[in-house]
Amino acid sequence: MAEWKKEAERRGLDCGLSVPESLRAFTSEQSVRAFGDVGVMSEAELESRKEVFLETYCRKVAIEARVLSDMTTNHVIPVAIRYQNMLVENVRDLKEVCQPKDFQRLSASQMDLIECIASDIAEAEKTVDALDAEVEELQAGPEGYDAAVRYQNEVVPMLEEIRKHVDSLEMMIDSDKDRKSVV
Repeated sequence: MAEWKKEAERRGLDCGLSVPESLRAFTSEQSVRAFGDVGVMSEAELESRKEVFLETYCRKVAIEARVLSDMTTNHVIPVAIRYQNMLVENVRDLKEVCQPKDFQRLSASQMDLIECIASDIAEAEKTVDALDAEVEELQAGPEGYDAAVRYQNEVVPMLEEIRKHVDSLEMMIDSDKDRKSVV
């Protein structure tokens, strides 16, 4: 555990809260009393601010989801497919020039790379589709704390899953500087 988390726990601070949980704590009895005792904000004002913060959180996660979906679908995956096709063509060419007994040995690493790229593309596409559907459903539904929790628990993990596959593709794909579109 990180040192700061240990110290926060020692002081009795909540350090593992998600954004929605943290915002819910904004209107806890202790917070309402603290702000009210000094005349800074009333409970209604705190509640209003919490709702605005929750809405802002949901909107930012939805924007991040749309941007990642668009980048993955329109930029990353097409580049990965082009590179994969280039590898496939190279394997075909290798088959033409190699002796049959040598082909499998000489093409094995490229075949493995083609399979890894195909797997990451498929998983990224599948997760992007699920992400788009989830965000669309959330945007059509109610707002507030429950929506923020769904963004935190459903959407954020999908963003991380997509990034995992995009990062993997980035590590496998040739980063030729002369190309206009590189992962």
